[in-house]
Amino acid sequence: MVYARGAYRTDAHRWFFGTSVKFGQECNRIVSLARDIDVSVPTSDPAIARHVQQYLDTVAPRPNATMRDSARECIYMTLPSGLCSAERVARYLGVDRRTLHRHLEREGDTFSSLLDAVRAPNRRPATLVTTTARSSQLRNYSAFLR
Repeated sequence: MVYARGAYRTDAHRWFFGTSVKFGQECNRIVSLARDIDVSVPTSDPAIARHVQQYLDTVAPRPNATMRDSARECIYMTLPSGLCSAERVARYLGVDRRTLHRHLEREGDTFSSLLDAVRAPNRRPATLVTTTARSSQLRNYSAFLR
C-alpha cells in the first residue's frame, strides 16, 4: 500500500529508519547501499539466518531452470496452503496463465501433470490424517490432495 504524503509523522519514520522517508512514491521499497547489506547484526540468530538462507535458496531464480522446474517448485510451495492454481503459479513466475501452459506444453508437460506429480509423494492414508490434524487443517489437506 502506498501512503499519501503526510499520512504519518515523518519524524517517527526518520527515528525508526535513521534516514528520511519519501511518501507518495509509485511503490513501497527500501533502498540501501550495498555495503550496508553486508554489515553484521549483533543480535542476529545464526539458526534463523540458516533457515532464511535455505528458504531464499529455494525461491531464488536459477539461471538454467526451465519453466517446468520453476512451476514445480512453485506448486510444491503453494500446494499445502490450498492456494495453488495455474493462475497463481503463473503470476508468481511473472507470466500469464496461457503463457505458462504454452511453455509447459513445449517442454512436454502440463500444469495438471506437474500438480499430480507433486501431490503423489505427499499422499497419506486418511486415517493418519484424521488422527494428526484439526478440522481446519483437514480442509487445507483435502484441497492439497485434490
